[in-house]
Amino acid sequence: MTTTGSTIMNFADTIPIPGRNSLLWPRASALSLLGQYEITRYDHKKSLFEHIQRYRGSQEWNQVDASEYTPLINTRRYTTRTSLQGAAQGCRMAMVELICIHNARAVAQNRAVQAQQQIEKEEEEEWARAIVAIKAKQERDADEYSQSQAANRMRLWERR
Repeated sequence: MTTTGSTIMNFADTIPIPGRNSLLWPRASALSLLGQYEITRYDHKKSLFEHIQRYRGSQEWNQVDASEYTPLINTRRYTTRTSLQGAAQGCRMAMVELICIHNARAVAQNRAVQAQQQIEKEEEEEWARAIVAIKAKQERDADEYSQSQAANRMRLWERR
């Protein structure tokens, strides 16, 4: 974790894109770099996609009978196999697009975090060099002072 002033930046995970027929899509909460509208859109597309895929089951698309399909609330009624297949493909494309947006933002954020860490590391090294230089100067000054004191004592001793 890196701190920049009052901002705390963490590395972000990139999300792999599921395979063609996969029903294992990430939850919207995993797409933490999307805006609220984008998360809502992803959730809507994901639930419609999963609903269509559950209806389809393990059948090939050419065997699906769309006349029996019951739509989700507030979604279109698809009456043909091709419209149902097109809806599923559209949902998948939209979800992939949103995952890609999240991943692009994650890469950018991770680069920013790495750059900030590099800056902080360089600043720490600069402070360490400054501290070493100050300590070395203090030691030289102390040596010079000791030598000066010793010389003063010698002069005083010689005067006596």
